[in-house]
Amino acid sequence: MQAKIIELTGSCYYNMLRATVESFPKETTGYLYGVEKDGKYIIFNAYPIQTAIRNPTSVSYGNEAAIKRLRRLENAIGANSRSKTFLIGGYHSHPKNSTNYLSEKDTEFIEDEITNLNKNEWVEILLKLKSKNYKKSMEIGEFLKNSNKKLEIIIRDYSLHGYNITLSAYRIIKNFQNIAIEELKIKRRRRKLLF
Repeated sequence: MQAKIIELTGSCYYNMLRATVESFPKETTGYLYGVEKDGKYIIFNAYPIQTAIRNPTSVSYGNEAAIKRLRRLENAIGANSRSKTFLIGGYHSHPKNSTNYLSEKDTEFIEDEITNLNKNEWVEILLKLKSKNYKKSMEIGEFLKNSNKKLEIIIRDYSLHGYNITLSAYRIIKNFQNIAIEELKIKRRRRKLLF
C-alpha cells in the first residue's frame, strides 16, 4: 500500500517555515528525511540546502560539489542498517503570487533528482508564501487549518504583519520514461510533551 498522507513532525515543520520566511522573497529548497509507515510518510527532518542559488521565481543547488558531498553522505547513512530515517524527497517554496502546484520546471528538476539518486519515487512539499500587511492590529501567533489535502498556516510575526503559507504535498513516481504526480494529504503531527 502506498502512503497517502504526509505527517510533519515539529522540528521538520518549523525548519521548513524558518527557511521559507528567511529566504523571502526568494525561493528556498531542501531535503526531507523520514520513514514510510502505516500508510503515511512521517517526516522528521527538513534540511535546507545552504548553498542554493535563490531567485524570486526559481531556486537551484548552485554548488554542485556540495550536493555531491550530501549525496555521498546520504549513501553512507543509508548503508547503515541502524539508520531510522531515509531521504524521502524535498521541499521548495513559491513566494509572492506564485502558484500552489508544481510547475513544469519543478517537475523536470524532480525527475533529475529521481534519476541522480537512483530512486523511482520522490515526495515534494511545496510552500506557497505570501507576505501580508494588516491595517489594524492583529493577534501575534500561529494559526493552522487543514483545507482539503493542504495545510494552511497564518503566522503573524507582529501586530501589523504576517505570512499566509499554504503547504501542498506531491508524490512523483517515475516508471521508465513516464512520470505520475499525485497530490497527498499533508498535516502536522501532534505529540504531547513529556514536561
